Amino acid sequence: MFISEIQKNEWLGLEDKEEEKIHLQAGKLDLRFSSGRLLDLSFNGQKVISEIYFALRDHNWGTIPYRIENLVVDEDKDSFTINFTAVHDSNDIRFEWNGKIVGNADSCITYSFDGEALSDFMRNRIGFCVLHPASCAGMECEVVHSGGESEKGIFPVRISPHQPFMDIRSIAHYPQKGVKVLVEFEGDVFEIEDQRNWTDASYKTYCTPLALPFPVQVKKGERFHQMVKVYLETESCVVGSEMPENRNEISLLNGQIHNTKNFSLGSCITKPLTELQKQRIKAIGLSHLRYDYHFKDSPVYINEILDQVRELGVKLLLAVFFTDCWEKELDTLRAIIDENRQDIIGIIIFKEGENVIDEEILAKVRRKLSDSGVPVGSGTDAFFTQLNRNRLPQNSMDFVCYSNNPQVHAFDNDSIMSTVEGQAANLSSCAELYPRLPIWVTPVTLKMRWNPDATGDVIVRKGQVPPDVDIRQMSLFNASWFLRSLAELIRGGAAGASFFELVGSKGIMEEEAPGRDYRFPAVPDMLYPVYYAFLALRDWKEFDTSFKITEDATVFVMKSSSETRMILANNRAQTVNLRLTDAPSTARGVLIDENTAPKLAQERLILNFNDYFESYNLNGEIQLKPYSIFIAVI
Repeated sequence: MFISEIQKNEWLGLEDKEEEKIHLQAGKLDLRFSSGRLLDLSFNGQKVISEIYFALRDHNWGTIPYRIENLVVDEDKDSFTINFTAVHDSNDIRFEWNGKIVGNADSCITYSFDGEALSDFMRNRIGFCVLHPASCAGMECEVVHSGGESEKGIFPVRISPHQPFMDIRSIAHYPQKGVKVLVEFEGDVFEIEDQRNWTDASYKTYCTPLALPFPVQVKKGERFHQMVKVYLETESCVVGSEMPENRNEISLLNGQIHNTKNFSLGSCITKPLTELQKQRIKAIGLSHLRYDYHFKDSPVYINEILDQVRELGVKLLLAVFFTDCWEKELDTLRAIIDENRQDIIGIIIFKEGENVIDEEILAKVRRKLSDSGVPVGSGTDAFFTQLNRNRLPQNSMDFVCYSNNPQVHAFDNDSIMSTVEGQAANLSSCAELYPRLPIWVTPVTLKMRWNPDATGDVIVRKGQVPPDVDIRQMSLFNASWFLRSLAELIRGGAAGASFFELVGSKGIMEEEAPGRDYRFPAVPDMLYPVYYAFLALRDWKEFDTSFKITEDATVFVMKSSSETRMILANNRAQTVNLRLTDAPSTARGVLIDENTAPKLAQERLILNFNDYFESYNLNGEIQLKPYSIFIAVI
């Protein structure tokens, strides 16, 4: 592949043809429609329902995509009707359903489907899902069960490990005084889970109850029908309000200072680096590198990794995966620690095949290593969910950890960006569970590495992108999401985070000689835009750092006695205007966007951005193209 073959949409991290979003009105409800999904149902500028969508999940909880056919949209000023056919045809699963959505002027929306299986297949779920926004935390709600019984409660503030409400026929909540949002369900039994467990910014009402056996055999010709109704009820005293005009107004010099000096920013090393790769990683000034040591694989790289860690001037976060022979393996681990303790920032203890290690094994391991002088922690190599449901004793660890990825339930760019709200909820809930322990989020990846809830093997066909790879890894979108995620993790009080791998299709740069049977838009040794986001943060421990997260952007401001550095990231697929209330009229900086990223990607080694700086006239405002990043000194 040549770099000229990488398409503009690939640099941006967008589909070749983006789904059209149609703005609609149903009485007082404002919403959008896109490819079978109802998005951002809002009243008075406040989101009351995040999304209503149809989901077909296979035996491994994989989401089977569909294509829309015969779409007809009839809309009026305050009402609409939508009809379409959705066709699923993937991995021997064939299913078709007719969708109908009616929005009325009385602020009622009805979404129904009639579907038929066109093949035999195994499924975990077929039907509607309704997402209540994470902002519902602490709000009162009322659930009516299938037998007509009523239950009052609140949406959980701390992440609920299990379903807070079950057997749901309807649920009502009260987002504003004098405002009631009622959702009714037909066609199956529904329940709610707290999706913040997986960093989604929502509570999800779904079918079928997880207490029932799954997967379930679906026979060709089997038919399904469901309906969801949403009602908005307002008292006469409730009046409309205008959206604020200053949602992207930024003060560069008066932000709250956050403690980055003790935060450990790192990545994951999977094998020894080449000379060029070492130079590049040294240039970005990471604090640590995580290395996964699997005893079952008879690891051979550990000594080379330790040598390179010392050469790079970083610390090693060693994640150890014991087997059933853990007592013998513990002696090997102790020898590694004794020979390299000054180079190791921490040891994470896991056990192969287990979401959370047995607490007795963890206690024995920690006692064995207690005099090593190296912190010993654990938690889960999976989602916060697993730790939330299987809690280890606080006194068995020096620190606690879990991983994050933004693509468990939703995969579009806006949903991924919204998961930073769920990351913050992970941190606050974990801090309540372990109030005296440092919290490490490690690793943070763009795609799910492995599925702890899978019920069978995943088959990857030749030429198919593996399930743990996302081609947006090399995009501006990923760089923008990284900055937004990092800001939220620091603000939430994390002790450290390991983002991505260093090299390859899950890394921050391409391999020297990649060998794949699938298309990944990169050339050998190419630097991805996320590398430059890391480089912009170089030496940040020498600065007082503040940041702001707005609806559309993430801003870092790093101040020292000699320099003020700012990083502005557009987190949207549209051009965004940022108002800079106290910025100078001019600044020297570099803009990384769809036009400059291809040139920067080909650079062999960049130690700083000084040679790329140009003068920009700000005059209190800057316009950023989709997912672009502006790095400047003011």
